[in-house]
Amino acid sequence: MHPIDGLEIADNDIIPLWVRGGFPDSFLAVPSHTAETLRRFWTMLAHHQSGLLNAAEFARALGVDGKTVASYLDLLAGLLQPRQSNLGKRLVRSPRGYVRDSE
Repeated sequence: MHPIDGLEIADNDIIPLWVRGGFPDSFLAVPSHTAETLRRFWTMLAHHQSGLLNAAEFARALGVDGKTVASYLDLLAGLLQPRQSNLGKRLVRSPRGYVRDSE
C-alpha cells in the first residue's frame, strides 16, 4: 500500500499529512495526547533523573489523571527502546526514571 499523496487531500490538510505521515491510519487517527502535555511530561521526567517514578505526583503537576501518566510512560517506553536490554535484572516495585542522550 502506498501512502496518501498530497494531491489526494484538501489544501488545508497538507500540514497534518506531513506531521502524521502519509498512511491512512496515522493520518486519520484522532490524537489522544497533546504535544504540549507530552513535552512537559518529558521535561519533568528528565528533571527527576534517577528518582522514583511517582505517577500521582506527575499527574498532579500536569493536571491529568494517573492513568494518563501511565499511558505517557507506556508511549515513551514503546518509542524509546534501548539498544540492549539487561535480562539479568530483576523486576523492581519502585521503578526509577533515566533519560539519557545516546549521542
